[in-house]
Amino acid sequence: VILLLNRNMSHDQTSINQLLAAERKAKMIVDEARKDRQAKLRAAKDEANAEIEEYKQRCTSAIQEFHNAYRGQEQNTDAQIMHQTQEVLKRVDQQIATNKEGVIKYLIQQVITIQPELHRNYTAPN
Repeated sequence: VILLLNRNMSHDQTSINQLLAAERKAKMIVDEARKDRQAKLRAAKDEANAEIEEYKQRCTSAIQEFHNAYRGQEQNTDAQIMHQTQEVLKRVDQQIATNKEGVIKYLIQQVITIQPELHRNYTAPN
């Protein structure tokens, strides 16, 4: 009986050692999986940040191009307005030069020539 108990105890001790070894091995596998998971998460985060930065740079570049194009268009529009204004002023100056003598003569004629007449709203007193 004692021999059987010793054998059973030896067998139980071996089983316990096997279980402890399996537990250590499982713990190492779980720890390794956690490390791998953390590494993958860090890599994904770094990749996402790189993509975000690239997208941000593309958007900034597009906005800058639009701004530059608009600024050029604005300057072009200002130049067109100035040119059109100068042309209108030249035409007005030419019209003044052409019609100046005639207008002066007309005004003098109107001032000198007096044609007295009663106002249309005037009624003679009774």
